[in-house]
Amino acid sequence: MILPGILVAWALLLLVQEGPAPTTLLPKPPDDSPGGTAQSMEGEKDRLPARLSVSVIGDQEHFELLNELSEEWEGKHPSWQVTLSQSISSDGGQDFDVRMVENSRVIPLASSGKLLPADGLVSSGNGEANESGFNSFARDLRWRGYWWGTQAFGDPVVLIWSRQLLEKAKLQHWPVDWADMQRLMGLYPERSAVTVSRQNGAEALAWLQYWHGKQASSDPALLQAALTPGVQGAAMLSVTATPAEAMEQVRQGRSLSAVVPWSYYWESADVFEADLAFVSAGGSALRNEFSFVISSDTEFSVAAGSWIAAVTSSEAQERLYRATGKLPSDPGLYTEESVTAGGSRPPTAWKKPLFQEDHAVKGFTPEQAAAFQPLWLAYWASGGGMSPQQLAVSWNEHLEG
Repeated sequence: MILPGILVAWALLLLVQEGPAPTTLLPKPPDDSPGGTAQSMEGEKDRLPARLSVSVIGDQEHFELLNELSEEWEGKHPSWQVTLSQSISSDGGQDFDVRMVENSRVIPLASSGKLLPADGLVSSGNGEANESGFNSFARDLRWRGYWWGTQAFGDPVVLIWSRQLLEKAKLQHWPVDWADMQRLMGLYPERSAVTVSRQNGAEALAWLQYWHGKQASSDPALLQAALTPGVQGAAMLSVTATPAEAMEQVRQGRSLSAVVPWSYYWESADVFEADLAFVSAGGSALRNEFSFVISSDTEFSVAAGSWIAAVTSSEAQERLYRATGKLPSDPGLYTEESVTAGGSRPPTAWKKPLFQEDHAVKGFTPEQAAAFQPLWLAYWASGGGMSPQQLAVSWNEHLEG
């Protein structure tokens, strides 16, 4: 008797060495209908007992919703059970049948033979490609003719502003160019211009790129200037450990703006204004896209595919947005005309930045973001031991090297 794991390993070896493996060698999971009801595969496979283990990244609201969806799925499949585990990152987790991972990690995992193809799960109605053939959610999931992940959600960053501050400055709109930004900073020299994440250097690079244009993220002089305290003590760039803290900086008047994930702003849209176009300055590094992947050593590939289909159906995506504000990968769900706190549908304003490729605006590359990240972490970990000039010099050495 050939064990399922041996068959899968052999098929994946062919895929890596010979090109795309014949689909007959790999289990193909069932699709879900738009309403979220799984379609049974032919035969008795969907009646065989299965006990899935799933690793999930997300906040408590997201985790609770996935538990609800899982219970509904188990009700339709009495022989199948699922156990969810909440994680703060997608590292490790080799013992899980299904994992939620950042989109950027999907192809590296697939190329190392750790995943099963997700073909049969990613359907055209779930964002595989829109009418123009482009889909930001799925661009990192396809390799050698196969889909290796199923889009879970996106939570791209936005640049938020205090409505109260804008009104106090007698501004009808947030700054639209660097000259506008300088005028606003001149009114409040004691405040930082923006608060970004201490854990994500890409946010700082994106801020420079957004205001100063192409290649600004690769200009060490701009980076040094942004981190150097001014005459009244405030540097343009300040940092916090969490998005919630960044929002509080703006709320308390310590910072003119902040870079936070959309879902955080969504909860407080009545207090802040948000510039959705900001995400374009950082490209994929700021999209915060996540997908479900199936482990290549799972014994329950059919059940895994069915569960993923259930929790990523259009109905499930809509419920996720209502519960958490995390953005769906189904462009058909973007129907709200305006942004409202706790809105039930994503605003149509997200359609262009998420589903239409803008060739005129180019963010820095994922490789640049990855190279800058350890320098950024080291700078803040030094507790003042590294100066803005030293960080700029280190960044310049990397760019020239």
